[in-house]
Amino acid sequence: AKKVVAVINDVTGIKSLSASSFLLSVLSQEEIGKAHLASDFVWHSRVDGRYTPAEEEKFLGLLYRHPFKQVAFLRHSSKGIFLLKTKKGRKIYQDMFDGVLESEKQKSAYVGMRRKGGKIDLKGPILNPYQISRKKAEKQISMIHDYFVDSCVGIIAGQYEFDITDIKRVMNRKFYKELKKEWPISKDNKKWIKNVEKFLKENHMKAL
Repeated sequence: AKKVVAVINDVTGIKSLSASSFLLSVLSQEEIGKAHLASDFVWHSRVDGRYTPAEEEKFLGLLYRHPFKQVAFLRHSSKGIFLLKTKKGRKIYQDMFDGVLESEKQKSAYVGMRRKGGKIDLKGPILNPYQISRKKAEKQISMIHDYFVDSCVGIIAGQYEFDITDIKRVMNRKFYKELKKEWPISKDNKKWIKNVEKFLKENHMKAL
């Protein structure tokens, strides 16, 4: 009982900030992945015709599978595309499919114990959100931030396209400027932004 009380005191204080940030970032990843799945659905419906009821039901079922939405995000991000080219990168995909990120998400939200052989391991350690490090949270947040910066720049410059207009509408210059203020831009995106700025200038288009 004393051990449980100590854990509760930890996770309800400032030490839980990294876990909360990590959790919100993973949830954001899933919602973005869901948006891309919906966009794919719209595109295929227009090009190939409406799906059959069975196909639509199957698609809707995917929206309830968290690992699938997490992978959908990665598959539609520029960084995720490059990951597929390396063995290490493909392992990241496989880990997501296998529920590794989902497990970490659960740990960032709940106090509990590991399961072993389908049963609760009563002799094992108590897991708590405090075990999500600041470094892990920052890495997750940076991945989401990179996605938004990359998408905004690509859409503003006319290099990217989304079939759902509401997505395109929010990926604008105002949002891009807010992103620049809120979190450091990665080296890859800085290079991408430089190339886009050059392209816009050469074509006498409005700067980012």
